[in-house]
Amino acid sequence: LEKRSGARICFEIDPEEVMVIRGTPDQRARARTLAKQLVMSIAEETVEVERDKWSAIIGVKGTRIREMEIESGARMVLREDGPDLVPVLSVHGTPEARASAIKLAMAVIERETTEARMVDDALVGVLVGRRGFTVKLLEAE
Repeated sequence: LEKRSGARICFEIDPEEVMVIRGTPDQRARARTLAKQLVMSIAEETVEVERDKWSAIIGVKGTRIREMEIESGARMVLREDGPDLVPVLSVHGTPEARASAIKLAMAVIERETTEARMVDDALVGVLVGRRGFTVKLLEAE
């Protein structure tokens, strides 16, 4: 904002949170216009994501969600929303950043989602194999 407007901008929090703009009247007007445009372009979009999929999005110690935030430029938050506590992924940012973040999250869910199937007890040993050999072989494929 400073570079594009030529104004000097700082933020104060005491006694209340304010943006202070210094410069010529034209620079201040340009800075106000740019700030309003920026605020208007940054919105929130929510996508319903089942609670059991959250760990895939978050990753180990939050690494995956941080990587997606860096790559997309959007802020991502998982939360339960509304009176029915619907689990959602809340994405904040520009339209392009939000679209990118949602696309990344959906790709992770698609890739990381597990599927559970009931297996007859007699087949468990066959599927696992000696020392997990069969499972390891299947995972390698």
